[in-house]
Amino acid sequence: MIGIKGTGMSALAVNFKHMGIGVTGSDHAESFFTDTLLKYQGIKVFSPFSPKNIPADTELVVVSTAYNNKNIEVQEAKRRNLTLLTYPQALGLLTKQLPSVAICGSHGKTTTSGALGFMLSKTAYRPIVNVGSIVPQLLRYKARKPKLLIFEADEYQNKFEYFYPKIVLMTNIDYDHPDFFSDPAHYKNAFRNFIKRIPRDGLLIYCADDKNCRDVARYAKCKKTSYGFSKYADHQIGKLDIKINKMKFNVAPSQDPQHLAMAKNWVFISKLIGRHNTLNLTATVLCAAALDISAAHIKKAIASFTGTKRRLEKMKETRINGHHCIVIDDFGHHPTEIKATIATLKTAYPDRTLWTVFQPHTFSRTEALFDDFAKCFEQSNKTIILDIYASKRETTGPPKFSYGKPRRVNKIHSRDLVKKINSPDVIYKPDIMTAAKLLKTKIKTPSIILTLGASEVWRLVEFL
Repeated sequence: MIGIKGTGMSALAVNFKHMGIGVTGSDHAESFFTDTLLKYQGIKVFSPFSPKNIPADTELVVVSTAYNNKNIEVQEAKRRNLTLLTYPQALGLLTKQLPSVAICGSHGKTTTSGALGFMLSKTAYRPIVNVGSIVPQLLRYKARKPKLLIFEADEYQNKFEYFYPKIVLMTNIDYDHPDFFSDPAHYKNAFRNFIKRIPRDGLLIYCADDKNCRDVARYAKCKKTSYGFSKYADHQIGKLDIKINKMKFNVAPSQDPQHLAMAKNWVFISKLIGRHNTLNLTATVLCAAALDISAAHIKKAIASFTGTKRRLEKMKETRINGHHCIVIDDFGHHPTEIKATIATLKTAYPDRTLWTVFQPHTFSRTEALFDDFAKCFEQSNKTIILDIYASKRETTGPPKFSYGKPRRVNKIHSRDLVKKINSPDVIYKPDIMTAAKLLKTKIKTPSIILTLGASEVWRLVEFL
């Protein structure tokens, strides 16, 4: 597996191993949060890339979409006439072999798929679970004689075209990946085409609060049902009560007998917090109900699920200048995700000063969503913005496995974003080291330190 440290690739590597397949992989030497998972599972990772990394008895080579034909291991696999598949192609083959549940959407895929995988892991389905992060509660789980596949369906590079799910959970549609999708219409169309392909005997579960989801859902030829806080939802979420370490919410049953039947108003308690997580968990509830999982089992799973890594993950409690501080990390890298994460923490910790340390992910996203980024830190008391984390795909372009041409990127800078926000509470620092020094100098009250971004910004915790 070339590029094995990627979130989807590492999950697929573990699932291959659990299926009895011998797995090795290669990647760059730099540390990544999936290193722990691969080491725990005893999967050998070679670095740097080299033709020698591919064992002589290799039957299949799976390559991450982060790499293209210029990679020396890809070249070696072709020279040896080995079967070569991209990550979405390999995952797509699994969707043809097993009934599958795809979780798609711009935000919330990982938490939703992780929660559903955890919920069904203790049932007769024993599903293969392919999640784009580490789910601590599934580290020891093995899919024995699986009857179902649960996976994140990533829209980037239109990976949708390889997947054939029976059930689709659609969380939201919010323009992203401007290096591949030219505009919001192009992006939305990828979801529309995906939803059209759900078989007639399949099921679509979608968030009715999102207008784009409602628009796209009209194209589904299968049975469908929706959830949300709004009047458009078939299953409406009621009162939401958020505390520091838990929340309570209820879901009302649909009044339409053609939709999924829930006998009464269900009340849930969860260790996860946030309005966005309420939506994510409700999607899993409806899916589990459709798969005939009992109400008692669903409620117990919701109550005991602790989440995934890099999603509002509490990293450390420490004291800085004599004041108690909690360090929390989140993968959020889109303005909508950032606003939701900050709003959740301000609700849960209203008496704490919130310091947000954000590292923008990719020049193209920062440029395309520039005005939205400038507005998403308003609820943060203090914000530090680091240098933009550059993606390899912005310099090399998408892999040459039928994915389009690289998009031109203007060299926008984090200083431009700080200047646009124009607030004394928003500061530019180039890296996590200088950000840590600033925090240790400026923190004078009990605080929450939030690290945000699809990069290595989580490593800030090591310097506090």
